[in-house]
Amino acid sequence: MKNRKLMRSIISGLKGVALAAIVVGVVAVPGQARQRRGQGEPEPRTSLIAPLGMEEFAFPTLPAGGWNVMGFHSARSVAMGETFLSGRSPAAGILNPGYLAGLFKPELFLSYRYTAHSYRTLPGLALSLMPGLEEQAPSSYKRQTGYPDGAGLAFPLGSWSIAAGYYLFQEYNVPDASAPFLSMPNKVKQSGEMRGIHIALANSLTDSFSVGVSASYLYGRISRFEVSPIFAVLRDRNPRTLLEDLRKFVLNLVLPGMVRKEDMDMDLSGFSINLGATYRWGENMLLGVSLRTPFRLSLDVNVTRAFPGSRMPEERFSGKARLEQPLVATGSLLYLPTPSFSLAADLSYWSWKYCRSDDGFRWMYPGRFENVLKLNLGAEYAVPLPSRAVKTLALRAGYIHDPQPYAMDERIARDFATAGIGLEIGHFLFDAAAKIQIFDPDPGRFHTNAFSLSLSYEF
Repeated sequence: MKNRKLMRSIISGLKGVALAAIVVGVVAVPGQARQRRGQGEPEPRTSLIAPLGMEEFAFPTLPAGGWNVMGFHSARSVAMGETFLSGRSPAAGILNPGYLAGLFKPELFLSYRYTAHSYRTLPGLALSLMPGLEEQAPSSYKRQTGYPDGAGLAFPLGSWSIAAGYYLFQEYNVPDASAPFLSMPNKVKQSGEMRGIHIALANSLTDSFSVGVSASYLYGRISRFEVSPIFAVLRDRNPRTLLEDLRKFVLNLVLPGMVRKEDMDMDLSGFSINLGATYRWGENMLLGVSLRTPFRLSLDVNVTRAFPGSRMPEERFSGKARLEQPLVATGSLLYLPTPSFSLAADLSYWSWKYCRSDDGFRWMYPGRFENVLKLNLGAEYAVPLPSRAVKTLALRAGYIHDPQPYAMDERIARDFATAGIGLEIGHFLFDAAAKIQIFDPDPGRFHTNAFSLSLSYEF
């Protein structure tokens, strides 16, 4: 009997040593591995298990993170690289409200967007010093979502123009993904979106110069479920409770419960102001400048944590988070060398470096963010058609270079190619566009393609 107790004690001690080594690896290795990942080098191998799982900025550490996104674009704008001056529709009230001032007729606008998300996990790293353990191959996950992208009405009132509408600011949907066991987290399911209601006002101060302003109320909801190894308890708690967390950790060394399950429900809200102006330079060129002022995104968070198979009780708590959104300053150009051909370009500055968070969830926002410059290019060629019903066929194409704000050894960018068509049928304008991400889905990165449809009616 004594020998059995002694053997159990030895086995428990060995478990503790092994798991303690894993914890050391969790703390020490990730930073070095992240720096090497994504730079064209082989995936790093170490003598310890590194928690390299779903790490791209928007989703693992910050459920309500985001890309460099302004809000909804019409399908015409999407096809022309999501440029701001590519379509004078109610969407202009969000992108550059000064551009609304050129309206000649009232316009009703509807838009829908379908998005295909995909994600590849990073390979799992095994204890390389132990024979027989192999790296876990990356896995791929996919998800499709569809949303009304926007609906609005814009109409002129002499030298004034006004617009109001609803739009999808951003979606936060994640493919239901599983990463290697020691990743943080190693399973995620997340659904949600943030919508906006806006009103915009513009005025033509002269024949060449117009200004405008818009205000948006943003609201939304996110539902998130994730599973993490039990050592996550040591990583995401306040350091002042570390002794209590260590006690819980030791209790679980000899118990079968090795995971933490977490359900989150988040209500989002915010208020955004956009300013814009346009200046017509000569007969063929329009210049624009717009400014989205910084704002705070507020989250009311309710969390339920469970530790299956352990003695730790279920935890329920709630709190608030405030996430600053960056200043966005954009310079735009629209050039018409001929009546049938147009070129558009935007260069926007995103001040992510100065954003901060105010939360008790240790989401690490932002993580060494840098300011970025985003480039959007677009072109359109309108082909006259010999038909009274269908007046023109517009052929469009574009390119988006979208550097991400998180710092790496080499700047990571999300580059897209866009294309689409437009038909003018009587008073109706029909537009379709595709937005294709042009790099292969790399491990640890999200990959997104989108298809957009818009229908406008000019009264």
